[in-house]
Amino acid sequence: NIALDQLRTDEKWRPDPRVVAEAIGADLIALWAESFAAGHAVAEAMTGSKLKRPPTPHSGAVEEVSAALAEDLSRALDEAGEGTRERQSAASKVFRVWRSDEAEQRLRALAIRAYEQGVEKSIATLDS
Repeated sequence: NIALDQLRTDEKWRPDPRVVAEAIGADLIALWAESFAAGHAVAEAMTGSKLKRPPTPHSGAVEEVSAALAEDLSRALDEAGEGTRERQSAASKVFRVWRSDEAEQRLRALAIRAYEQGVEKSIATLDS
């Protein structure tokens, strides 16, 4: 909605990955942390023992996803032409694709990566 509002009021509007990151960052960080914690819980179940919980590592997901969405929006706006309606329509199409497919794939990959790291790093604490 922010992007569509900006397109209505500013013909030269371009997506800013930092603004996208502000809008979606907290949810991506929460997904990463919860998936890592789930991996830790599975590691404890696999080993049958209480393991030291390693710190949740930093994820570059916020930057990666924000940059990818901003890039897709920029490309669509470049191809749309100059009209406000055309640019809004192009942006809407990008958001529909992201809501239905792209975001789901990226979020699933992010969650799996964090989960796997949670398992690996937790099991590695057995050697400590």
